Amino acid sequence: MNKYKWNARIAGALIIAGYVTYGIPDVAILQPLFGTSDVLTSISENEIQVTMAALIMAINCAAVVVISLALYPALKEYSEPIALSYVVTRVFESIVMAVGIICLLLLVPLSQEYVQANAAATSSLQAVGVLAIQGNFLAYHVAMIGLAVGSLPFCYLLYRTELVPRIIPVLGLIGYPALLALMVVEIFNPGVDPMIYVLYVPGAIFELGLAVWLIMRGFSSPVSVSKDESPVVPEPQNSTR
Repeated sequence: MNKYKWNARIAGALIIAGYVTYGIPDVAILQPLFGTSDVLTSISENEIQVTMAALIMAINCAAVVVISLALYPALKEYSEPIALSYVVTRVFESIVMAVGIICLLLLVPLSQEYVQANAAATSSLQAVGVLAIQGNFLAYHVAMIGLAVGSLPFCYLLYRTELVPRIIPVLGLIGYPALLALMVVEIFNPGVDPMIYVLYVPGAIFELGLAVWLIMRGFSSPVSVSKDESPVVPEPQNSTR
């Protein structure tokens, strides 16, 4: 696996970059604005910050695709269908997340119209603003649902081949179903008890642990597993009496 050392390092670095480029702008800039009593006015007063936050978050859309492409050659050595399915998963995530970012960018011109509108028009503009924010919310959750479902075969392949220590993919096999459950609950019950966010933890530890291992160590020496190998049960030998 030494020939894929730089692929592994690139993938690991981009996993961490994805957390930074999406998580920090969302938590530090967007969520405080969305929590105000007059969201569109707050956005109009912080247009540059909102635009920059959305553009920085767009880096994550590119990063997740490159992660899958960087890992594809190594994964393909053992299962081309799983390697390809992981690329498809990440492309799906990227496209849906991009839709959510477009919703964020639409809030900027909408907020400009809002602060200049008369009283009769403000209510309709507020309704459109709510739809844009909900669009961003749903896009994120649908993208995470796709990631959770599509990454399970990826984690299974890492576990089977031991390209990384098995404890790492085990966390993924636990964390992604937990993420899936959290996303579904949030879609149907946005006011959920904050304690449920502990379901983020196993998946986050998996992804960050995988990233650090790939950067520091690359892929481990794999077990002897042939491509798309299935267990073979030997047939009993007929004995001659």
